[in-house]
Amino acid sequence: MLTVPFSIQYIIYSANCGGFSLFIVYVRYFVSRITLGGVLLIQKEKSSKKKLLKKLSPFYIIAALCIVSALGVSLWSAKFRVKTDNGESTRKTEQSVTAVYTVPAADIVTDVPDTRRETAPDTSKTEEETRLSRAAQFVKPIDTDGIKAFSGDTLVMSKTMGDWRTHNGTDYAGNIGDPVRAVNNGRVTRVYDDVLWGTTVEIDHLDGLTVRYCGLGKGSTVSEGDEVKINDKIGNISEIPAESADGTHFHIEAEKDGKYIDFESLLTA
Repeated sequence: MLTVPFSIQYIIYSANCGGFSLFIVYVRYFVSRITLGGVLLIQKEKSSKKKLLKKLSPFYIIAALCIVSALGVSLWSAKFRVKTDNGESTRKTEQSVTAVYTVPAADIVTDVPDTRRETAPDTSKTEEETRLSRAAQFVKPIDTDGIKAFSGDTLVMSKTMGDWRTHNGTDYAGNIGDPVRAVNNGRVTRVYDDVLWGTTVEIDHLDGLTVRYCGLGKGSTVSEGDEVKINDKIGNISEIPAESADGTHFHIEAEKDGKYIDFESLLTA
């Protein structure tokens, strides 16, 4: 029975354990020992070369077979580990990709509208017009007759100012304290004191129509921002400095889109 030396067994063990670098070191060590042994035998038996060759031949054959076997085992082990590592890496990659991109069908939502660029419609004007929709017919601000009409572009003599000028409104007879009413639905936009026209209330009656109620008593009027309905009280008659020579009366002016119009034309519309 052939017995493998201990050093050769250790070389095979090192190769199987994957220590390729350690394997090379032991091979070199083993070769040096073989060489040294050969040299010693040659020195001892110079007289018998044939006998030396007979002794060394089996030893070299066994050593060569052991080296080839160890190298084959080492390469096979390394190849197996690389293949296994690649297989595990591939499985891990496939699992991670599946985990990221697989979505349960029950969680998929479709037909979701894109509302990022949509804005809520501006309904403030519509709501205001609904609350303040204008009545079909205008009414007079006071139940008296007109005493001075709208002159348009025609100049008329002003008794108080002593000159010729246009009369941009309509004058109605009245007494101090008489109530003045809204001629239609609207919103109060301004309340102010004017040197020539006394305390004045401006009301937006919608559709570009603004009406000025002039010569009212201070403290008797509605306030800015108030909503008024047709026939609501606006204030009481007081004095009009610019027309004081015409006696006590009420002065009303109307503008349509920034231009003066005859107020009484609204009563017949």
